[in-house]
Amino acid sequence: MTPKVEVYSVKNGVSRAWFPNDLPCNYSTCLDAWSQVFYNGCVHWIICDYAIGGSTASILTFDMSTERFGSIALPKYLVKKPAFYLKLTVVRGCLTVIYTKRPRFSFPGPSGYIISAMMEYKNTDSWALIYDVQFPYDMGRVLRLRENGGILMGAGYGELKFFDFHAGYFLDSYSRFVVEDAIYIGGYQESLALLDEGRPERDAEQDE
Repeated sequence: MTPKVEVYSVKNGVSRAWFPNDLPCNYSTCLDAWSQVFYNGCVHWIICDYAIGGSTASILTFDMSTERFGSIALPKYLVKKPAFYLKLTVVRGCLTVIYTKRPRFSFPGPSGYIISAMMEYKNTDSWALIYDVQFPYDMGRVLRLRENGGILMGAGYGELKFFDFHAGYFLDSYSRFVVEDAIYIGGYQESLALLDEGRPERDAEQDE
């Protein structure tokens, strides 16, 4: 079934829905737990096309100005990785994808992280491998990659860890005793725009 897409206009306060016919893949929904990132005027999601004998991960894009969908191929060494463990972010002005391999069901075991950046936007030949690191035990879930090359991880029992790749060791570790999945780190941008500006019901109330 073709998915329904809704675009909300802050200026008009109206949602517009339609069924797109330009999806570049055999439709496979993106789970809430998967990451998305707004970059270069487009929204990006990790998606996965399921096929007999395996699956193929890629990046789905939606251009906010043209309202058109597109796709970006991942590096060959990430295409067959489980899409659920891929995370999108922006580092040093480049679209970046992080793959995390961790032991399942909290069993002891090694963990690994593959981090790649697209040096030239939408040029799939420009994917560059930043880090491919392995650890003998579980280091946690990647929360954010810092501009200075460090990585923030959230582990079990709410541990927030910062690993400095240049120094080669963890600088800090804080325990807050919360569920791991409850830890979130994100960025924000200040704006003077009002989300309810232009809403018809607001204007009607003011007229009264």
